[in-house]
Amino acid sequence: MSKNSTAGYDTIPTTTYLPSQSSPKTVIARARYHTEKFIARCRPWREFFDYTTITRPLSYEDINHRIKQNLNYFQVNYAMGILLILFLSLIYKPISMIMFLICGLGFFWGR
Repeated sequence: MSKNSTAGYDTIPTTTYLPSQSSPKTVIARARYHTEKFIARCRPWREFFDYTTITRPLSYEDINHRIKQNLNYFQVNYAMGILLILFLSLIYKPISMIMFLICGLGFFWGR
């Protein structure tokens, strides 16, 4: 064992990690990438609306299993449907669009 060897315990790093500021272009590019990735997981709408595959569940546990499996399998389709309904409701009631924007701005401004 040598006197000059150190285990590395005597040095303490003095730099701190500071996250880099993202430019608007990289934020938009990342948002676009994640949106395209999310939409790519959308299942076919014919499969989503195929009522011939529905059968009667056998038990309460079967109901829970089917609901969880269906929500997991079609989660993007459900999200797109909810966003469409939200979009249409905001168009037909302009005051709700204004309130939605005020709440959104308040949320981001208050962070």
